[in-house]
Amino acid sequence: MHSSMTAYIVYRIALCLHLEIYLTLSMIILNETIRADLIVFIAFFADLGTIAIAYDNAPYARAPVEWQLPKIWIISTALGILLAGATWILRGTMFLDSGGIIQNYGSVQEILFLEVALTEVTVYETLARLI
Repeated sequence: MHSSMTAYIVYRIALCLHLEIYLTLSMIILNETIRADLIVFIAFFADLGTIAIAYDNAPYARAPVEWQLPKIWIISTALGILLAGATWILRGTMFLDSGGIIQNYGSVQEILFLEVALTEVTVYETLARLI
């Protein structure tokens, strides 16, 4: 159970940092943000990790397990910064004349929503298997 909780904590901290860094910088630099209804959906998808832990059949230790907080913070911070950087790269491609990754077929809001939402699910599943 400890590994599941560690993965979940790293996941939540990293995603909070990801959104805080990206949204703060996008408000300051571009004077734009993700629409409120999309933020609600992002919060909904973030709770899927909680549901996954609720039905987890992970083994547990008989003795108390010591938390490795410096390791958790370092991994979470690095992952959050990396995710924010990746989101900025995605957003930066949309300034190209060809429309970048969306090639003028969609809107910036929906593409950023999909990137953030899919990142959340992928990051949690990856961490759950690694930690």
